[in-house]
Amino acid sequence: MTEILYTARVIGAALYNDKPIVISLEPGLGKTTLIIEFVKYMLQISPDFGAIIVVERQETIQDIVDRLNKGFIEDVTYPMLGYSADDCKKKYPTYKPSQCKTCDVSYLNCRVKYNFIKQQQHPIVVISHKRLFDMSDTNDALRALRYWQEPDAPNDSFISFGPMHKRSKLFIDERPTLVNTTPTDSTMVDTLLTDVQQYTPKHYAEVLSGMNTLRPYYSLPSEYEQVDIICSGFRWSGDFAEAWRADYLGDYPEYPELFGTILAEGGLYSKVDHTITTTHYSNIYWQDYSTYIFDGTGNLDPEYRSDLFYYFNPGHIRKYDQLNFNICMEDNLSKTFYQNNTDFIKRFSSDISGIANTDKTYVVCYKDNEDEYRKYLGNKPEISIEHYGNTKGANHLMDNVNIVCTGVLNKGEPHYISKHLAISGQIGSFHSTTSGKVRRYDDPEVETIKIFDMVTDLIQEIFRTKLRNHYSNQEINVYIVSRDKNLINTLVDSFPGCHANRNWMPNALVNDREVFREFVNEHGSEYSARTKLVRAFMDEGYTLTAEDLMDVLDIDSKHASRYLK
Repeated sequence: MTEILYTARVIGAALYNDKPIVISLEPGLGKTTLIIEFVKYMLQISPDFGAIIVVERQETIQDIVDRLNKGFIEDVTYPMLGYSADDCKKKYPTYKPSQCKTCDVSYLNCRVKYNFIKQQQHPIVVISHKRLFDMSDTNDALRALRYWQEPDAPNDSFISFGPMHKRSKLFIDERPTLVNTTPTDSTMVDTLLTDVQQYTPKHYAEVLSGMNTLRPYYSLPSEYEQVDIICSGFRWSGDFAEAWRADYLGDYPEYPELFGTILAEGGLYSKVDHTITTTHYSNIYWQDYSTYIFDGTGNLDPEYRSDLFYYFNPGHIRKYDQLNFNICMEDNLSKTFYQNNTDFIKRFSSDISGIANTDKTYVVCYKDNEDEYRKYLGNKPEISIEHYGNTKGANHLMDNVNIVCTGVLNKGEPHYISKHLAISGQIGSFHSTTSGKVRRYDDPEVETIKIFDMVTDLIQEIFRTKLRNHYSNQEINVYIVSRDKNLINTLVDSFPGCHANRNWMPNALVNDREVFREFVNEHGSEYSARTKLVRAFMDEGYTLTAEDLMDVLDIDSKHASRYLK
């Protein structure tokens, strides 16, 4: 396959990459296998070769390690796994800094403690995206992983004294975290000050000064406001940073870094909950490595700024003739919709069961709705249910030939505005308006970020199905409800050759609202007031909600509530 061959040539080239290369290799083509086979080949021909591999899931880490070590007399790959209650000698259920810092278990008997020492003896180390993000957000990214050291002699010691070699390649499987949009509030400021006073009291005055500078920005007058750089070049003192790492035993070790980022870079203020969200673009100083990011949706993602990344797109290797989109544009299954229509999940589950009667079906939903969907669908073996964001890097769903998107994940205004500020540094407008019953940002760049963010999430979920199998011609059906034409058109255009049926209507949405719509069309002119129109319809035994009236009569919630009294 030429696309795989070209990709292999790119990652095998002896390049000094001043910027990471984003490789938009289509999901399901075997990028993980490509990385493994390339690394195996390099280990066989170059005894001083070393690399870092980054993956999303803990179970994937161990799988890659097992596959890479197979065929070698000595283990060449080490898994830097995260905290696990099963491995903890103290049987702590979750990780807390205080537990590990005060634990008396020897580092020789604790995987978490010996991780960094042990990895030095292996040319290949496999880490998680979380660890990559934590270790990249410094002025010396991935320093602790930069070199590996040959064992001086066969022994059981974790410390080696042989020749050192550089890990020259960094392979990142799936998109890494590039934009950090973390909300903070004044209660977090109070928590930090309390913790500093308890654990590092010598530095209380320094932190108090910084927090007194920041605190007024949590009570700004505007609905949204860009917080510019507050203290140019701000950094906590080295003494405080070192003392905090050594002595802090609380549950919020990240707070100084969060607030330091806002002081140095600014953020986004929201009056709704008086928060400042970080607008931080991660430090991707990986120039000491030849870095390759394998991201199947990299061609859609505005986070890959052209000034910070190179881009290699092998292109689509197939037409998606077997992919069918079944689209209902009568409503938006937003989180607000679910709150206002408490019986919808039960009704929609009947539609989903009908779809699942044709073949195995994957249902992706909001996390808050997962339990209720499982209540009505969970006992059906032909149905798999997951919430958004829980399947990245997973392959256990690829037997499904149907996928029902029970909503489109909207991460909220602060997220998209903050993300835009992190990428571009400025914004044209914070406002959004409703057009064609779809709310859009007035700033087209923010709206573009929102659309591509949503589409990227949907594509990732769609590729969890049997569409991932490039050797199968079986028809795949996607069912989605959304009024947003821009979202739907962008999604459909991302799959050349697919088929789109825009007339699908689930029975769950053919309800009293639709009957009312027909009633208004036929009898609306017979009533002098809308209140009488609504009452006449409900007197026939139908039920209407405020959202029904807002939709059919195109009125605001205030008027809708008045008509229902």
